[in-house]
Amino acid sequence: MLAKRIIPTVLCRGRTLVKGRQFAGDRSIGHVMQAAQIHGRRQVDELLILDIGATADGRGPDLDMVRELSA
Repeated sequence: MLAKRIIPTVLCRGRTLVKGRQFAGDRSIGHVMQAAQIHGRRQVDELLILDIGATADGRGPDLDMVRELSA
């Protein structure tokens, strides 16, 4: 039997952790690194990070941040 898995999702704008509704009216609630550390201590298998401002700002993925988070 397959085990159920919960994959946490973190919304960010750059390196700032944000909370919003339907990708509008977002407000800063912390830093992405802090959220990743908390989820790491809880031993999650995967963490989904969505930069909700990258396309609108004309940016690509922040690969340096991904490297830091995965380290």
